[in-house]
Amino acid sequence: MAASAILEKTDFISGTHGTTPTTFNEPVALVYNPNGASGGTDAFNNRSLSFPKTEQITGGSASIVFGQPDFTSGAINQGLAGPTANTERYPTGVAAYQ
Repeated sequence: MAASAILEKTDFISGTHGTTPTTFNEPVALVYNPNGASGGTDAFNNRSLSFPKTEQITGGSASIVFGQPDFTSGAINQGLAGPTANTERYPTGVAAYQ
């Protein structure tokens, strides 16, 4: 079965990466929910992104970032000396529930 949805990219063959609301830099774990928000971990940007249902296909923007203060930051633990409840360091797993 061919893929019918894509997070972050504008097509199924692009290979760009970065630190924006529309790009991952080493996506490790993704979760797809056809009835709601989907998202995934962005390990090299030390964050996780959530995409609303309306933005899941072909290049949509994330609406929520976890682990960073904004969509353009990517430092381990937000550059702090240690982890806090609001930071991430190389996230590699994600879970979702309905």
